[in-house]
Amino acid sequence: MRTSTRIHGLAAAAVIAALAQAACQSTGGGISAHPHRLDRPEQVVIGADRWSGPEDCSAGASIRRTDDALVVTIAVRDDALVGSAGDPWEGDSVEIYLDLRPEAQRDGSYASGVFQMVIAPALAPEAKTTYSFHVGENAFHIPDVRGTVVLSALTDGGYQVTVSFPLEELARTHLPLGESLAFDIGVNDADDAGRESQLMLFGTADNWTSTRGFHSIAP
Repeated sequence: MRTSTRIHGLAAAAVIAALAQAACQSTGGGISAHPHRLDRPEQVVIGADRWSGPEDCSAGASIRRTDDALVVTIAVRDDALVGSAGDPWEGDSVEIYLDLRPEAQRDGSYASGVFQMVIAPALAPEAKTTYSFHVGENAFHIPDVRGTVVLSALTDGGYQVTVSFPLEELARTHLPLGESLAFDIGVNDADDAGRESQLMLFGTADNWTSTRGFHSIAP
């Protein structure tokens, strides 16, 4: 698992600029500032009986392409912030799923161009934002997308995560970003020890083994 922020190469300034712009746009309005919402009962794919409603856990998300980066911002409302000393998805955390393959090749399988990223926000002043990249049904760790910028911040009633993927490094590590991609966003909620519920924007609890629930957009 990686911590903190690492930036490489000439894309650094562009990546930081994209990240700062995304964070600036999303911080003021919280969840309502984002076009994609995770706040409905049918989006609770794990622990539906333990999710008490949007005040318990909900989120807003945005994904957009700049000249140099793919930027994902997730604003989370959570009434009890609890981290995990073990697997990050067992604590309060977010998940980003990306399928960069051409639309005709998106067959539901995990293959070249598909990956999952798990981000555990810094929930205390001394804590660090941590993240890891995974692929496939065994959640194998895979190499980072170099130069990825990951930031988190506590907000009133929750936290926010912003991730900026440099386009040139996405292409080098996986595939070039075409006119469209398939994606999904997950939010894990742990009100006590261990994950109690998970919300998924489009897909299911099987997102980590199948891409069939991902949603195609032109960012």
